[in-house]
Amino acid sequence: MKRLRFRILIGVSVVLILTGMAPMVAAFWQAANSEPLVMPLPLKRGIYTSPYFRTWLNDDYQISVYPIDPCCPPPEMDWKVVNRAGAVIDSGSLENQPGGGNSFSLGHYRPKIGSSQRIVVDVKQDAGGATSAPDLHIGDPEIGLSMGYALPLLLAWVLVVGGAGAVMLIAVVFRRRRARAASV
Repeated sequence: MKRLRFRILIGVSVVLILTGMAPMVAAFWQAANSEPLVMPLPLKRGIYTSPYFRTWLNDDYQISVYPIDPCCPPPEMDWKVVNRAGAVIDSGSLENQPGGGNSFSLGHYRPKIGSSQRIVVDVKQDAGGATSAPDLHIGDPEIGLSMGYALPLLLAWVLVVGGAGAVMLIAVVFRRRRARAASV
């Protein structure tokens, strides 16, 4: 009977620890998968195709290019995101967007979770005087902000629920050792 109670208490302790850690692990997994593609994008006339990548978040993904030379407006360009079968998931174009800053956004799209896709960018003209070597980024830009707001709550959850499980586990193991030492 004591052995069964010991196993139940150990099991409850482990479940509490895992329950306390699960939201934190999920949040860090989301943050780690928030930007599935970063590739160089020369702002020279031509068609550029990315390697295939997978999206794992159920959210809008932003397509942006940075860093760019802030004094030069971005070139005219079209883009499309296609799946492995070649079907277009979404598309758009950037034409005569006002310059300024060190980045520009090509658009947003919402892919299916776990889908394999790639982006094709058609740069129609050179960016005059571009001196930087920009990268094309596809990702969820809001995930960092969300993590900033959620982190205190996640830490509190880990401390309360996971901490209770850890204290319970230590107490059960310590009591079991004391009981065994007393019986010898």
